[in-house]
Amino acid sequence: MTQTQFQVVILATDKASGNSKLEPIDATIPHSLLPIANRPLISYQLEFLERAGFESNNHINNNINNTKTEPVIIVVNETSQEKIKQYVSEIYKGKIEVEFFVLKDQLATCEILYRIRDKIRVTTINHFYNNNNNNNNNNNNNNNNNNNNNNNNNSNSNNNNNNTLWKLEYFMVLNANLVLEDTFIRQMADLHRKEESSLTVLLKPPTPKVEQKGKGATETSTKLDKLFTDYIALEEKSQKIVMMEPATEVEEDLFFNKSLLKHFPNLTIYTNLQDTQLYIFSRWVLDLIVEDQKEKYPLFFDIKKHLIPYLLSCQIPNIKRKRALPASAFNQNQSLSQTMSSTTSPFDQFSELNSQKNKTIKCFAHLLNKDGYCMNVNTIKNYQQINRDIAKGDLQYLPNEPKSEKNFFIDPTANVAITQVGPQCVIGTSTTLGAKCSVKFSIIGKHCKIGDGVRIENSIIMDHVIIEDKCVVNSSIICNDVNIKAGSSTVGQYLTK
Repeated sequence: MTQTQFQVVILATDKASGNSKLEPIDATIPHSLLPIANRPLISYQLEFLERAGFESNNHINNNINNTKTEPVIIVVNETSQEKIKQYVSEIYKGKIEVEFFVLKDQLATCEILYRIRDKIRVTTINHFYNNNNNNNNNNNNNNNNNNNNNNNNNSNSNNNNNNTLWKLEYFMVLNANLVLEDTFIRQMADLHRKEESSLTVLLKPPTPKVEQKGKGATETSTKLDKLFTDYIALEEKSQKIVMMEPATEVEEDLFFNKSLLKHFPNLTIYTNLQDTQLYIFSRWVLDLIVEDQKEKYPLFFDIKKHLIPYLLSCQIPNIKRKRALPASAFNQNQSLSQTMSSTTSPFDQFSELNSQKNKTIKCFAHLLNKDGYCMNVNTIKNYQQINRDIAKGDLQYLPNEPKSEKNFFIDPTANVAITQVGPQCVIGTSTTLGAKCSVKFSIIGKHCKIGDGVRIENSIIMDHVIIEDKCVVNSSIICNDVNIKAGSSTVGQYLTK
């Protein structure tokens, strides 16, 4: 995908991160800057967007004429804005143009979208094509292409039928916890556009459980699993999603509306699919939020708890709704967006528009392929796992440090004897390892000083950490600026300054 027509919102505020259970390691670090294999979490999201084709105007080699690409909106808290802005402006060197929106108070996710409504813009594309010369433009040499382009421009100026104006009214909301590969994004975007979906949700198949060692094992895993589990109902043939109920909201039994079962008689209920909290919305949903926020008693505060259940219920014809859908929900001009799909021919643009029968909308789910990597960094266990996954070196995302033939990553400025470091390790800038140290399956950050005879295994060491002589660190997370005294044994602990 060389280019996209979706504006992106990254919710990087504390409250928007949802039910994250990362205490105490994020107590002094903005969530979006938590180091993962010595890279801040937000760097993976920006790289994901680059790989998916979200590039600023300065970097795009347009294959669609007169296209304006909107910046990625990152919503941050006032307390964390300085550090996050500093990273994006001074350290990040990628192709994504970023526009920050700073919140001075804690707001729920729907309230955030209401606040930034004027920044979520409608992208307009003025697309030219010529039916007769379409194939020639693809196959002829450069000289012929130039001639054909000139002919197309002349033809377009005289024939309005060949000059189509598309208003691409979609936006994507991405939770700041998420790290995922871009292999799915074209298919998900095509599904949303082709089916004229109002909401498309990315769902993740279950991840094989990894045995948890150390202090983290004392957590009540059942409660944590329930916290991040949803009951999801899908109509298999159509990929429509008709229910997504958090397990924490279900006491014993699931109840289904009779009208829902009448309209969707063939449902499959899943308890092992995870909502990744990556959503594509049609822009009319923002109109709905705006109208709702004007009410004395708004209905929508949280995207997942309030907005999505309402949208799913609006797929049922003639159901009583607490809030009327805006007229923009049934804008037939949106069906022209089907021609933007990579699976749709431009000659289909005047095909029959979707009917508005019974004033319903459509919501879809895209299931991530089992081979596609996706991790929601919302627990200590997931944080440890994603560090291990990146350090393996077999994902599309890699540490910034150069990779060796022995499958470890060491910064050139680090003072390290190679024999001290095993595979799947990362050693950061200006870090020093003393004599007879051993590092296995671990991440060590920048400007750390590791004394003589230290053994580090299955651990994450952040920046500016001092570990004195003859210490043992195993299955632990050591946060910034911590000093571990000589001879200490740190097993299964999370240490902060």
